[in-house]
Amino acid sequence: MKSVYVFRIIFLFKSRNILITINKNSFIAI
Repeated sequence: MKSVYVFRIIFLFKSRNILITINKNSFIAI
């Protein structure tokens, strides 16, 4: 159970970083 919980946290952290990079790129494009 704990391993799955940690995996979810890592997945959310990575997805959040990807969204931040996309927002930065779109901001630069604008």
